[in-house]
Amino acid sequence: MKIALFIADFTLGGAERVFSDLARGFSERGHDVELVIGNTDNAVYLDLIPDNVCVVNLKVKRMRRSLPALIGYLHKNKPDIVLATRADSCPFVVLAKIFSKVKTAIVLREANTLSSDLSKYRGGKRLLLSLFIKTLYPLADMIVGVSEGVKEDLKKFLKIKGGKLCTIYSPIVTEELFINASKPCDHPWLQNKDIPVILSVGRLAFQKRFDLLIKAFAIVRQQRNARLLILGEGEERLQLESLAADLKLREDINLAGFEPNPFKYMSRANLFVLSSDWEGLPGALVQALACGCPVISTDCPSGPREILKNGRLGRLIPMGDVKAMAAAIEEALNQKPLRVKKEELCEYAAGKSIDNYLRVFEAVKKK
Repeated sequence: MKIALFIADFTLGGAERVFSDLARGFSERGHDVELVIGNTDNAVYLDLIPDNVCVVNLKVKRMRRSLPALIGYLHKNKPDIVLATRADSCPFVVLAKIFSKVKTAIVLREANTLSSDLSKYRGGKRLLLSLFIKTLYPLADMIVGVSEGVKEDLKKFLKIKGGKLCTIYSPIVTEELFINASKPCDHPWLQNKDIPVILSVGRLAFQKRFDLLIKAFAIVRQQRNARLLILGEGEERLQLESLAADLKLREDINLAGFEPNPFKYMSRANLFVLSSDWEGLPGALVQALACGCPVISTDCPSGPREILKNGRLGRLIPMGDVKAMAAAIEEALNQKPLRVKKEELCEYAAGKSIDNYLRVFEAVKKK
């Protein structure tokens, strides 16, 4: 098959890493793969794309202006399948197919609990985007939710029958993950085994609620010596730095910025904490488990409860509860670390994910 993967940009985020792994996996199975990006400015992970995968830069600064470029791409290249991800990209692919009148099958990948994700928009913008999505998503050939929770949310939000929806877990556990986890890590905090290091990874955005994690850490810090290391970049950096300063914790909290290899940190940290208000299928939580790091997560929609097997593989705590988060961190640091066997994570293996996507592609191509 000729497969195109479309995304608005290739900056910082889990979707970019997943598309890198999918592009490699489809290519290794002998398919003709193109990675189509709205704009490659500030791109990351492109070095992970195999040489035989063509990267197409549409050179559009905003997605609302991408339609002519997408129509032109479909007319010229005529892929059998377009897999698009993120709500800022997916509707435009559906529109491009309608206007270009090509036979390309459109598969949309939704990586967030959509009803929660739209809450970050306000007023007319939220209403317009919701209408846009509800009108165009159902016109795709298939919609993939990255977890059962995402799929059920899509079913309710879009009011469509289950036959056009399926769940495919992302290709999170790869051989490269274990190779990268074993690489040297020169962060000084991870050289000193006497002081436990609590790790979190993600975009510095409201969704991730690093403010609550910092407040919970402040409670823990009153009881014991510990450090908090957060990998990621984003619009809330200044607020989080200010909060750490107000709590007099600047020496114990490190906002270390974007790290292309977080796995070498996960394999050495004492505890991983996910503090989000919503997710789709938080890849970092699976990655931390795969790297042998004990985990704590908010019981947010959706993904953590699925990943942690209802709390068997890690502690689940209520969303927004700083005291509960602090108590769980303290308890985890005081107990013998819970190590998860690789077999528990087999559903997130790259090969299985690739197989599931290709089965969906074959099915929609035959329609």
